[in-house]
Amino acid sequence: GCATPSVFCGTYDYGNAYYSFTYGHIKTIILSSYSDTTPTSPQYKWLLHELQSIDRDDTPWVMIVMHTQFYTTFLGHNDELQTIIMKESMENLFMEHKVNFVFSGHDHAYMRTKPMYNGTVIDGGQAPIYWIVGEGGNREGHVRAYLQEEKEDWVEVRDRSVFGFGTLEILDGRNACWKWIMDGVGDDGAEFTDDVCFRNQYLET
Repeated sequence: GCATPSVFCGTYDYGNAYYSFTYGHIKTIILSSYSDTTPTSPQYKWLLHELQSIDRDDTPWVMIVMHTQFYTTFLGHNDELQTIIMKESMENLFMEHKVNFVFSGHDHAYMRTKPMYNGTVIDGGQAPIYWIVGEGGNREGHVRAYLQEEKEDWVEVRDRSVFGFGTLEILDGRNACWKWIMDGVGDDGAEFTDDVCFRNQYLET
């Protein structure tokens, strides 16, 4: 049996576990953290084909959405087996095919990284930016703690005190804006937001 509910022990490789769609200037790819993600898996081969088939002149933005997170500043869901396997298999694809944004949940908190690859902040910013957007609200409440008191140098923003949601606006092929919106007042009267605009990191200015 499974050691914990978070360690994936079965297989679920049906078509509705992972899929993609294009809307305007952005291609969104939904991945399944709980299906096989190794390089010989159907999901990996499907993802590679999806990334290779994108015409970046028509679709200059690419976003990945998945449940578990490659990078976290929070204690609780760090170093989980299925996430480690997925990161080892797929992070190279994200970088090679110039994925702009990667959105995850799993941790009941909020985090945005600097442009990252292989645990390192990339000078010049030509790497994916990773989000954890898990503060929507849950009976379990927020994560218990950070992994360390001071935020890591690769973390741009983090919070585990309030609930809320985010909106991503793709303005055109070069510009996008993200806004994290607080839902009421957080723990002990805490307030937090993250309102930022981006230039497409893979296009020349």
